[in-house]
Amino acid sequence: MNFTPAIALQGEPTPHHWCLAFVDGKLLLPEDEALPLHPLAARGWQSYAEVRHYLGLLDGLDCWALRLAAVPEGWRPAPLRAAMMGLPQALA
Repeated sequence: MNFTPAIALQGEPTPHHWCLAFVDGKLLLPEDEALPLHPLAARGWQSYAEVRHYLGLLDGLDCWALRLAAVPEGWRPAPLRAAMMGLPQALA
């Protein structure tokens, strides 16, 4: 995975993107998977985010950090440090 950091979206957003979502400082992971290893469709969590920060491009797709008010169904919060130990380097 190749990550290019940025502080602002350059041009049109990509149709799919990566979202690293947090609730109360904990990273959201799928309940039935160990890791979120696929990008989301563009109309996903962005509309529910209280706060969002653009991070750059990950493998050519926009990457966002989001803060959500509540944990969506099918997801579980995990302490960031513990979650990072299992993430690929580019996501960590």
